[in-house]
Amino acid sequence: MVRKTEPSTTASEPTASSRLTLVMRAGLALLLGFALWWSFRETRVPEPAAPVPALEPAPSPSPPPAPPAVTSLPVPSPARSVAHVTANEDPDLDDPDAEFRRPHSITPAHERIFKENNMIGAMNAAMDLGNVEELRRLNREYRQQYPEDSHLMQEGYDIIADCMERRTAANRIAAERFYDTQIASMLRRYVRIHCLQ
Repeated sequence: MVRKTEPSTTASEPTASSRLTLVMRAGLALLLGFALWWSFRETRVPEPAAPVPALEPAPSPSPPPAPPAVTSLPVPSPARSVAHVTANEDPDLDDPDAEFRRPHSITPAHERIFKENNMIGAMNAAMDLGNVEELRRLNREYRQQYPEDSHLMQEGYDIIADCMERRTAANRIAAERFYDTQIASMLRRYVRIHCLQ
């Protein structure tokens, strides 16, 4: 025996979750339609309000007056020229011979700076080559010639030489103190490389 069932009236009514799905699909379809319309629509370029009149070129200014003709140039005095070349005074701006002077002379202060830079380069070369004796000798010479140690490098080179010779706890402590306090020193990275790594 086959039992006949009648269709349920509740099966044809949508549930709450199916209504939500239907609303979401409809909203998505509207959003997609709007995006398609927006991307394929014709853009209108606004027309200018009024045509711009062509600009006429401005009249060129009259040429400046010609300078007066020079009949003769001033002859420089040989004595004055020699005096300017050999003197260490500021040039006279009204003097026609001032152009023959050097921009500035090499002073003893310049020569001292050049010598200091060369000595620092030699110490860096000894450090790169691992020549501890040469580094110590150059640093002693540097201390004698530049006792002011304006760049605070003498201590740094001593610490590097100590670490290159032997790494001890005392050398490491000195290197850490130098590394932490001498933040602007150009030897800071070399102290890190030779003592702290």
